[in-house]
Amino acid sequence: MEVYQGKSVFGGIAIGRISVHKKDEQQVKRVKIENPDLEIARYRQARQTAMEQLQNLYQKALKEVGEANAAI
Repeated sequence: MEVYQGKSVFGGIAIGRISVHKKDEQQVKRVKIENPDLEIARYRQARQTAMEQLQNLYQKALKEVGEANAAI
């Protein structure tokens, strides 16, 4: 039998399958950018799109579960 330790979401004993996720080392690839202004514009557009998607998800949650739970 193997014993694992970690943070518990629910106290007590758990029986079932376990999945262990190990953090891999991240490597950042550096690339020379030919047109920094274009990359900044792409970033700003992606950020705007993400903000719109989050707002849409919030509005959907607001309708389905109410304001208190949608704020989570």
